[in-house]
Amino acid sequence: MVGDRGVGDWIANRFEIFDIHEGGMSRVYVVHDHKGESGRMVVALKTLRDELLINRVRRSRFATECRLWVQLGEHPNIVQAHSVEILEGSPFV
Repeated sequence: MVGDRGVGDWIANRFEIFDIHEGGMSRVYVVHDHKGESGRMVVALKTLRDELLINRVRRSRFATECRLWVQLGEHPNIVQAHSVEILEGSPFV
């Protein structure tokens, strides 16, 4: 599970958090991705809020929705999603 994460924490020893935004059902971490060719690229990681992650059905539905979002590809009216990954036991897009 994600647990309580704050600015300066790391996700999967790869993503360094420098900003956090929350909505009704999800949390978005703005992070530096330290794995890319450039060594440090800014990306956003979206996941469900902690209280929703404990429900297996909600996690599964979130992962399905995110896979569909990735399949949409580039579109002028939506943010492009690149992948869905399970990081430290939680789904992220």
